Amino acid sequence: MVKDSYDSAVAIYMTQEKIRFDPPFLAHYQQAHLDTLHEIIGELPLFPGDRVLDATCADGFYSLALAKRVVPGGSVVGLEHDSDELAQVRAMANNSGLGKAIALKQGEVNALPFDANSFDFVWAVQQRIEPFQFEDVLQQIQRVVRPRGYVAMLYQNLFATTQITWPAELEQPIHQAMIEAGLVPQDPGEYDLELAQAFTHAGLIVTSNTPYVSVRRLPLNNDERNYLSSYLSQLSHYLQPWLAPEYFAQLSQLCEPDSADSLLNRVDFQLTYRDQVILAHK
Repeated sequence: MVKDSYDSAVAIYMTQEKIRFDPPFLAHYQQAHLDTLHEIIGELPLFPGDRVLDATCADGFYSLALAKRVVPGGSVVGLEHDSDELAQVRAMANNSGLGKAIALKQGEVNALPFDANSFDFVWAVQQRIEPFQFEDVLQQIQRVVRPRGYVAMLYQNLFATTQITWPAELEQPIHQAMIEAGLVPQDPGEYDLELAQAFTHAGLIVTSNTPYVSVRRLPLNNDERNYLSSYLSQLSHYLQPWLAPEYFAQLSQLCEPDSADSLLNRVDFQLTYRDQVILAHK
């Protein structure tokens, strides 16, 4: 079954529990990554007048970006189960001048509270979907998008998306530890295939799987440094059980943002972001 094959790959963003990134962390990531995220939204097949579902909207970042693509005449419905986040998104939408184009609905992404064929386009971020619900969520998305309507999903496992060039002696041990800790897939190509199979099983036809790659070097802006400081702190935490003590000691020193030896202060620092967007239609 496709669900079984997907479940076998959910380690890409799980350890013993679902890894979650707090709102300030995600805000720094979004600001540091703003050009690429705007490029991604800008290339989606959206048109003025479209009705779009953002499932789930979380902090509202994508809801606002999507709304800018479909006005005038279009609208975005942001779905979110957390009432506090919905209130924050409503305030942000009103302050942005897009309040009339954004409706908000409280609900669960695996039981979408909408009629069949209700939307021209559905947007989702994979990291916001519980792995055990993934197949059900795709079935729900397929139900609510209209015939020939589009579905786009951003693969945003930040441990796989953020690819750091480590000192040569640490590159292989850290990569292997990230696989063993369940932070990245052992075979990204196989995982891509399983995702495409899951879409097909849900009755969606995959038309593209587009990578978006960008490289960063010093100097880093404040948002980039704040994001990477949090990222490195979490990475060090999750890798400790999987690294030999001598390697973990080196990693800890590199991940300490205030250290003179911090990775973020090295003149040879290099980072590659690799996002992917899967586009399909009904």
